[in-house]
Amino acid sequence: MAKPNQVQDVDHGWDAHGRLMRKLDRGQPSVIVGITAEAGGDIHKNADGTPGGLTTVEIGAVHEFGSELAGIPERSFIRAGFDDNVAANRVLTKRLALLVITGRMSIRKALKILGLAMKTQIVRRIDKGIEPALKPATIARKGSSKPLIDKGQLKQSITFEVQGI
Repeated sequence: MAKPNQVQDVDHGWDAHGRLMRKLDRGQPSVIVGITAEAGGDIHKNADGTPGGLTTVEIGAVHEFGSELAGIPERSFIRAGFDDNVAANRVLTKRLALLVITGRMSIRKALKILGLAMKTQIVRRIDKGIEPALKPATIARKGSSKPLIDKGQLKQSITFEVQGI
């Protein structure tokens, strides 16, 4: 209890906020969402189960950006998954930041929640179907008209990693 005519310094969270800001500045925490080398580094299997010549990461890149050489059109699932959800991700990020700043959630947990949300958005984008439609020959070969889904390897390789903490 302060004596009369004395100033009392009451910390309402500023010190904790300063520690958090220094931690953020040092570690530069982030979340990486997509097909990581670890999750997608294996050789991708063809629709018939035989090994293809590319890794799942490489297959994902070909579909994300297209390949004129291979005659594969762009079917963005990662960038479009983010673009479709900019407003929702902004709201989620603000809510998570408030929880972190007020000390009610760790940075790691907040980034995991954000990473999981974005991973889910990408998977939903694939499930929804991505234009353009497949060619009849491709549908006949794989037995499905759903772009980017054969055996589920690409979809199962979508993940997230929290870094810098």
